[in-house]
Amino acid sequence: MKVTVHKRDLASTLRLLGKVVNKRSVLPVARMVRMEAGKNLRIQAWTPGKSFMSVEITASNIEKGTSYADHPTLVKTFKAMGNVVTLEDEGAGIKVSDGEVSVPVYGVTEEEAPTMRMEDKGVKVVGKFNTESLVKGMDDVLFSMSDDTTRSYINCLHMEMGKKGEIRMVTTDGHRITISGDVPKKSVMFDINGDSVKAVKAFLDYFVTVEDEVTISVGKEVLMMCAGEAVMEVKAANSAFPPYDASVVAPVLGRPYAILDAEDLAVAAHKACKLSRFAESKKHGTYTVEAEFRDKDVVLRPVDVEATDILVSYTGADMRGKKVHFNADYLNDAMRVTEGKVSWHVQDAESGTALVSARGWIHILMPVRVK
Repeated sequence: MKVTVHKRDLASTLRLLGKVVNKRSVLPVARMVRMEAGKNLRIQAWTPGKSFMSVEITASNIEKGTSYADHPTLVKTFKAMGNVVTLEDEGAGIKVSDGEVSVPVYGVTEEEAPTMRMEDKGVKVVGKFNTESLVKGMDDVLFSMSDDTTRSYINCLHMEMGKKGEIRMVTTDGHRITISGDVPKKSVMFDINGDSVKAVKAFLDYFVTVEDEVTISVGKEVLMMCAGEAVMEVKAANSAFPPYDASVVAPVLGRPYAILDAEDLAVAAHKACKLSRFAESKKHGTYTVEAEFRDKDVVLRPVDVEATDILVSYTGADMRGKKVHFNADYLNDAMRVTEGKVSWHVQDAESGTALVSARGWIHILMPVRVK
């Protein structure tokens, strides 16, 4: 392999791939990028979760072939070179030169490298999706995704996609479930494995100000996101996300609700969460906050801590006498991502409650049982 490229194009590509390359890994193969010279130069990175990111850049003086190079070393090498650089294969690595200076960058051989391609012949285009909406959807739900890798059915990001660009994202850790967006009944579903979610988020964050839309294609085990000349390939979670709409969401949304200002509730939840840390111990297994509904106010107070009641006014149904306890951090996490007005659906101290915003965001939270 041998190609000539502009340093500017190479720099921006390596900057994007650097968001997913495991630069601190003791395994050399985890730090590698794959360079394939064909019509142009396609550079690929292997990300956690058996997923791949690739970007194609314009090249000249092409001699077709494939090489691997250490990403951190390559970034440091070309910085001091001229505006045009030549990359040439040297077996286990490449040589980088600008006509005056030539520097070797170590790599691995083709036999040592991972296969940077997932075979799934059933991949079909779902549609084009607004990049900002994808980023916002992930921001809305990722805080409640389980980090338990032994439970792959919830250690994932569940996506439902309509053909006209509608998108719904759902996560749960077993104690809470968060939903962002709405889709038609006939939608395409895919579960992104937990190890790949961070790489997908980095990919979308990079392109949110560059590309207005991302094309998504889905197969049985593979999801592909295309933004300009960049492609993200993601492996599906090992187990399917559990059904949630009829069994979890519908019953909770049928309960009486109060309407509150999201900003006021967020401030109150943050204060209560901070004060809960003054409890002598996690008596109930977690730092806990109590919500008690009065005539026109809901009172938040940390459990087992002497502190002034934190009041938030509400309108809507008569909620007097309802009292429920929550994990302080869970309530605080939820209020960080919503805005405007929220409806708070509450039945009793033993049942799950829901926070719902006007833009289709739903957060269902199971209570803490306090004796």
